[in-house]
Amino acid sequence: MTPFASAGEFKSADKSDTRTEIWLKNGDKLTGRLLKIGVDKLILKTDYAGEIEIDAEAVMTMSSKESLPLTLPHGDTLRTTIAPRSQSGMVEVAQQLVPLREVSFDQEALEKAVSSFEGNIETSLELARNSSRTQRLELETEGIWNIRPWRHEYHVELNRYWTDRQEKENDSKGSYALDYYLTPKWYVRNNGYYQNDKVANNSSYYYYGVGFGRHIWESEVSNLESLLSFNRLNFSTSASEFHVNAWLWTVKFKRKLPIRNLEIFAKTENILPIGFPVDLLSDSELGLRYQLSRRMYLSTKYGIKANRAASLWMKSHQLKLSIGANW
Repeated sequence: MTPFASAGEFKSADKSDTRTEIWLKNGDKLTGRLLKIGVDKLILKTDYAGEIEIDAEAVMTMSSKESLPLTLPHGDTLRTTIAPRSQSGMVEVAQQLVPLREVSFDQEALEKAVSSFEGNIETSLELARNSSRTQRLELETEGIWNIRPWRHEYHVELNRYWTDRQEKENDSKGSYALDYYLTPKWYVRNNGYYQNDKVANNSSYYYYGVGFGRHIWESEVSNLESLLSFNRLNFSTSASEFHVNAWLWTVKFKRKLPIRNLEIFAKTENILPIGFPVDLLSDSELGLRYQLSRRMYLSTKYGIKANRAASLWMKSHQLKLSIGANW
């Protein structure tokens, strides 16, 4: 008689609520702590053999009394338990009968998301041997610190530009954002940004605001995130100063490519002032990053900055190659 004749025949010999039981199609049963449910494999940490990788096709069903943050077929993440079913490859999650291959869970990724720090610093240098003797130096650093339900994010840029031995640009930019996660996907953000240009009349520009963001999708290989916030903008020079309200819409995307060590990334920030002669301030970039080693990388970026006023567009384009380090 097969041990999978009915759902009622699945009985746990381990009384611990943190243990997971996996029944294989060959009749074996494995018990341990669940570390991962993936498309191709499951990882179980056992007392008798350490971490075991199990081929997903070999699994009949499984059971876990521990409430786990499971990603379901429709993309939402729900903290719930897993109950076994007699149908091959099926489990019960949140009172729904679903194929096990359509459920995902990753304990390592979860721990990293709950508490982690990642960032990078990169620099680019441009020396053009032409009649104007152009020189440009840029330094950029950014980082994200997760202590769920909080997330801290910073970004700093320093830019210097000379032509004909005369300084044309000397500006610094910095931003900081504090996010509070309402759900695994939705968060509320408080953000601030400051920019100072020492060449152009020592002008400064800053804004601060609050809004909501959402991870449209998030996985080990890709992430798409969108944010909409309402901000108070301040523009000032040595001669004048004025304030205006504005909406800020930000979209960020990154994806690891099938080609080893390559990642594509993109970001766009669009400011829409209210009751101001300028209709739109846009700053976008598209880039490719190649990981030279675990820490060092090369990146190439194509950026577009655009302003629109009275239906007239002003645009600037930039293509740069940088070297950086991440942590």
